[in-house]
Amino acid sequence: MNKYSWQHIVRQCAESRCALLKIISPNDAGITGTHQCGFYLPKSVWQHFTGISPEKDTLKKEDLEITWPDGLVTDSVITWYGQKTRSEYRLTKFGRGFPWLRDEYVGNLLVLIFTDFGKAHAHVIGDDTLEAKVLSALGVELHSNWALFVGQPISIDSPAECIQKKQIEYADLFDKFPMARKMSDLAADILESCSDPDYINRPDKALLDLMTLEYELFKKIENRLVGDISHDGDTDAFIEAVLPLIQRRKARAGKSLENHVARLLRANAVSFEEQAKRIKGKPDVVVPEESYYFSRGFDPGSFLVLAIKRTCKDRWRQVTEEAPKMDVRYLLTMQEGISSNQLLDIHNAGIRLVVPKQLHRLYPKVDEGNPISVYDFIEECLRISNAHDPGQMKLL
Repeated sequence: MNKYSWQHIVRQCAESRCALLKIISPNDAGITGTHQCGFYLPKSVWQHFTGISPEKDTLKKEDLEITWPDGLVTDSVITWYGQKTRSEYRLTKFGRGFPWLRDEYVGNLLVLIFTDFGKAHAHVIGDDTLEAKVLSALGVELHSNWALFVGQPISIDSPAECIQKKQIEYADLFDKFPMARKMSDLAADILESCSDPDYINRPDKALLDLMTLEYELFKKIENRLVGDISHDGDTDAFIEAVLPLIQRRKARAGKSLENHVARLLRANAVSFEEQAKRIKGKPDVVVPEESYYFSRGFDPGSFLVLAIKRTCKDRWRQVTEEAPKMDVRYLLTMQEGISSNQLLDIHNAGIRLVVPKQLHRLYPKVDEGNPISVYDFIEECLRISNAHDPGQMKLL
């Protein structure tokens, strides 16, 4: 553990050009099983710790010599990953046997102090009292598990304040309703920037958060473009004005869920296709690809069919008509609970429900047919995807 006093750490910070303080996460330590490695560095304050700008479709590196609390010096690298679905900075390259990324240090506070350009000191603090003294002396608070010190305390919005500002900023961009995918992309950007930069590693919670953030953003855009609709005593005119709004909301909600499910699958390296038009019923998602369904060597155990529906109380019966070659189909829903009899009927029809884990408490417990989590569903997708392409990465 760190051998220096909190006063020494604070003094080093005060004499530096800046210091980044962050909680070491399971993802940093590599114990979640993702292809990512090294300490995550927040993109929103990149100018303070690197000269590499966050440009899309690029992979860039910058050397950083770091002196650690045990005297170890590493020739490390700040890496910007801007390719494909990634958009993040990581501090990487520590050498064999590097101790500070072991799982025993998850939850500790990393204090990364940037001295001269290309050089830094690091401290790892596991004592709550010591951590509180350092944060208090520097006048900073951890938001989204990190803080920045730049000679004097700087103001960092809380996640809720950041989300509110981003939603207002994005709502003001449009003079007409944006396409559904654009809305989904903006919701993901808000979640990553303001609240949960590692959201893809928590797919159940992420799906709920993304849906909520997109709906809140949609309402702000709707209020800006449509405004209030008054009754004025003319019921027919009121209904005529309101119906398009209701239809737009329903259409957006369904497409939003499809977009975010696809985003989580792509982020976890699942090989899949959307809207399989040649397969009966046009499944929303198939794994690994539509063409395999029609191949001579087709094996139902090596293929997965997913329907995506916001609610499923009655609509689940439609899923039984999709992809006749399949014995088992998956149905992902945000439905907040159904009856025991419906769960049994769905199970007997060869359908496995996929529901965010946080909603499982709203479902009755049955002997067979309990819903699985989004996490478990993605793992099943990866099992099938890997069987076709062994080079694919394992989930989380």
